[in-house]
Amino acid sequence: NQSSSKKGIIDFLTKSSISGIATANAEKIYKMFGEDSIYIVLHKTEKLQDIYGIGEETYKKIKASVGRYLDQEELVNFCNELGGIPYSVINTIFKKFGVDSVNVIKENPYELLNSLDISFKQVDNIALKMNIKEDNDNRLQYGLLYVLRDESALKGSTGCDSQELMQSFLSVLGLKDASLYQYTLSKLARKNKIYVEFNQVFLMEYYIAEKTIS
Repeated sequence: NQSSSKKGIIDFLTKSSISGIATANAEKIYKMFGEDSIYIVLHKTEKLQDIYGIGEETYKKIKASVGRYLDQEELVNFCNELGGIPYSVINTIFKKFGVDSVNVIKENPYELLNSLDISFKQVDNIALKMNIKEDNDNRLQYGLLYVLRDESALKGSTGCDSQELMQSFLSVLGLKDASLYQYTLSKLARKNKIYVEFNQVFLMEYYIAEKTIS
């Protein structure tokens, strides 16, 4: 109905990343442009200069933030199509990768773990919505590295007991097939990402650092 549609438009204008639109001005924009308000603000921004109460400074502020918003729009639309991805996560990705964000995610969403302060669960949520299978190589390898880094930090140690690591790995990735752990361990060892010594597993960078110190 019209009142809920109006509320949605006012909320967008006042609460999205577009800055400079106070509630009073949002009401004026809606009064003048109605259902077209969001389109006008995003694509015909200069028409806001016709509204009494939006002066030169406010207009410049709105125009600049609309430019930033449109750069982000492809990522927002992509994530909205997947559904259920918080705006805070979208914003974090965009700050790092800018207009390349969607390409980075499409190529390998788990790559985000190398660049951002973001949890495996948040990235995994995006990947699974993209229909990436739970035994996908990127998922397994980035997942194991993430869990190993987490476990090592938790225990204040450079390494982790292999049995404990396997349990955490299967739990975090929601896997039942334990053979996927050994498979992933071997792959990462061949890539020199990890080092296995007896029943201890080390991130290679931690192992080298510890050997250098000793």
